[in-house]
Amino acid sequence: MSTPPATAAPEAVAPPPRSLAEDLRSRDDAQLTALIAARPDLARPAPADLTTLAARALTPAGLRQVLDSLDTARLRTLEAAVVAAEPITAEDVAALLGCAAERAAQLLEGLYDLALLWRTTGGYAAPRAVRDALGPVAGLAPADPRDATITDPAGLLDALTSQAPAGAREVLDRLTWGPPTGVVDLRGAVGPAVRWLVDHTLLRGSDDGGSVTLPRPIALALRDGRLHRTPDLDPPATRSRILRPEDVDAGAGSVAGELLACVEAVATAWGDSPPRVLRTGGLAVRDLARTVALTGLDTHGTALVLEVVSAAGLIGPDGGLDPVWAPTRRYDTWAEQEDDMRWAELVLAWRDMPRAPHRIGTRGVDGTINAFTDGVTWGSLPLLRRRTLGVLIALEPGTTIEADDVVARLRWEVPRRDPAVVEEAALATTSEAALLGLTSAGAATSSLRDLCREEASVDSVAAAARLPEAVDHVILQADLTAVAPGRLSRSSAAFMRTAADVESRGAAVVYRFGADSIRRLFDAGWTVEDVLGTLARMSTTPVPQPLEYLVGDAWRSHGRARVGAASTYVRSDDVIALDALMRRPEASSARLRRLAPTVLVSDLAPTRLLALLRDWGIHALTEGADGTVVGAGTAPARAPDPRRRPTVTPALDVDAVVAGLRRGESTRTAASNGATAGARASETGESAGQTGTAGTIGTTGTAGSTRTTGATSPNGSTTPAGSTHGQITSAAPSIPATDPAVTLAVLRHAAAEQTDVWVGVADTGGRITHRHVRPTRISGGLAHGIDLATGRVEAWPVSRIAGVASPDADSF
Repeated sequence: MSTPPATAAPEAVAPPPRSLAEDLRSRDDAQLTALIAARPDLARPAPADLTTLAARALTPAGLRQVLDSLDTARLRTLEAAVVAAEPITAEDVAALLGCAAERAAQLLEGLYDLALLWRTTGGYAAPRAVRDALGPVAGLAPADPRDATITDPAGLLDALTSQAPAGAREVLDRLTWGPPTGVVDLRGAVGPAVRWLVDHTLLRGSDDGGSVTLPRPIALALRDGRLHRTPDLDPPATRSRILRPEDVDAGAGSVAGELLACVEAVATAWGDSPPRVLRTGGLAVRDLARTVALTGLDTHGTALVLEVVSAAGLIGPDGGLDPVWAPTRRYDTWAEQEDDMRWAELVLAWRDMPRAPHRIGTRGVDGTINAFTDGVTWGSLPLLRRRTLGVLIALEPGTTIEADDVVARLRWEVPRRDPAVVEEAALATTSEAALLGLTSAGAATSSLRDLCREEASVDSVAAAARLPEAVDHVILQADLTAVAPGRLSRSSAAFMRTAADVESRGAAVVYRFGADSIRRLFDAGWTVEDVLGTLARMSTTPVPQPLEYLVGDAWRSHGRARVGAASTYVRSDDVIALDALMRRPEASSARLRRLAPTVLVSDLAPTRLLALLRDWGIHALTEGADGTVVGAGTAPARAPDPRRRPTVTPALDVDAVVAGLRRGESTRTAASNGATAGARASETGESAGQTGTAGTIGTTGTAGSTRTTGATSPNGSTTPAGSTHGQITSAAPSIPATDPAVTLAVLRHAAAEQTDVWVGVADTGGRITHRHVRPTRISGGLAHGIDLATGRVEAWPVSRIAGVASPDADSF
């Protein structure tokens, strides 16, 4: 008799996950790495174990952040997933979206990777927290247990054609695509139709009879099984043309050079004559207007320059008794760097600053919004700015895109954001990127692509910059203008800023000479020979005769009075001019008195008296102790460097986080096994008197090993304990110290499922007491619920709940 061959024992098949926490434990290291890379907020600080990771993934803040990052395709897929029956399959989702099953499967897998879904037998499941965070879906009514009674919505709709009264179809059509609830007057013309629809379960009436709701199954049947009128699973088309990438970089580089020139002009002007800080903070409107005239840009462009320079720490308040806005000491270091390095610092500051320069000069809640005020702060702007720049760099190099197309694409990428806010941020970002030299003709530059990398640095952005070489010459013209055919060198630009005013900017900068601008040179100690000589050396053409006459006339009318320090004196050979000065009504503020026919003295400082004289149109010179003329300019004002907090988030070591999760899981499993063994030993009397295990929260002595609780009625209400002290429950279990995210997740789940939990609550003295509670809601930092030992409704600060124990601790 032959022996039958031995059969191998069937391999044990792991049961499907019942929650997101269990699902995360089934994922391999590569999947956990992908999750943390996609949602780095879950790993700051590093979670202790996978239970903590799951709880953080389902916190309201974490869900809000990841949902706001979903584009339209993924958001609509998630909506379809929560509408479909579980297990969620690609076929069901495809039918709701109106797309191929393969596309739906790909989108579902992406949501799984983000821990918004977890796998179960036959498909996927959506955590309750995700359903709650989504809120109303696609204009459908919330899920209702009564929907299960509607088994044949198509059959119910067929009755409309033969039995429904007039107007019934019109009522349903108005509710089909949402909102699903409407207010009706049953005594009006549509009253019979509405009553018929309610009677045939095509509508659901409210208790007060004033409103009706379209049940979800009926709405889907009316929509032919689709969630939305159009799938919109692909981004909108854009209008574009292709340019040579090198031309894009060259065009943007010229604009970048002009940005540096504007910064230097503002810093020089504010160093010599700093505007004051308003009493409420910020920059006065008139000072902004003067700076607009100085830069030659519009209000938005000038505001952008000011806010970027401030964000880079190059301008700030000087902190004096009468504070002014002035360049910081750091500006002098910045000014000595190479041009590409200086520009890179500016654009990096712009990328990360939570400021909205386009709002400066507009009307806000409290009036006109001034530069450097809190009204310019927009906390979510950096994220929207990066998303907008992401649209630009997603195109092939050299591809242009219209601003309206950027808005449409960004709305598709962030559908949960307010469309008006998205449009404002997108238009402002595209405009500012062009002003900063990051785009040209709507196409992204090489430096913008580097700027959008998380690891971008000043060195890397500067290396990608394409600023043109500086020139040191201008073209003088007979109409008292000069054309700079490119970005001027520092020395040439400094001379032209003093000698002339900017008339227009562009590929070439046009300067205009005037009597006032020429006098600025003489005020700084230049002579007529020095001015004409410098103009001749800088110009590629001879100095025009009208410009020579202008310089000569300004010199002859300049310097009739000289200011010095005796206290301070004013002397002039023109006695009549001094007499006229003394007769001026405003001269009393200068506190002048005559020492001689040609000499006046004042107790004001020389610089203050000199400023007053120039305000009155008297162009005086500063005289040294030996009687010679010296430059009137004093050392430019400088503000202290601002305290700058580090804005760069340390790089996340994802591999180290995953390794820590694995170690934490091993420790957790070992502790759980030890607690189980201890509980079994306690049941058999082997460990009588044992007070707990390592990692658990101790408790104060309350009522021995038992707790007194009120009786719970079938409807869930609690009856306080009577003379018999209520019902005696089992001893409080060991309560582990839990992460705050885990604590909140367990409490929210218990409130939703109406289950009981044990919590360890710290009192004001730091002692931990065990409470057997039934949570009802979590709000305002408090856990509301029923204390089952007393039957009273109480609220406990979540911050004082040190740990929680529940049979369903991993069910979220």
